[in-house]
Amino acid sequence: MPTVTLARAPAWRFPGDRPGDLGYWMGYLIAKAYYERAPDKATAIREILTIRDFDRFLEASGYQGPAAAAGVRGEGVRDALPSAYH
Repeated sequence: MPTVTLARAPAWRFPGDRPGDLGYWMGYLIAKAYYERAPDKATAIREILTIRDFDRFLEASGYQGPAAAAGVRGEGVRDALPSAYH
């Protein structure tokens, strides 16, 4: 199997000056929060794998980001994003 280096990685994975895989990491944190809150873990896995309504999923996850976890008060995750990301 060939080794993937940053120079050979697809451009969509590392857009602009953002850290590589940031979107994957955020998705993991949101899915983890959803799973941890779910009373039925098997149903949670099925729902994670078949998400259609991403806004509802984010809301249901209860994920508020690292600032909220540290006790910092502020806007919700979606509202804190620049409008270009909505």
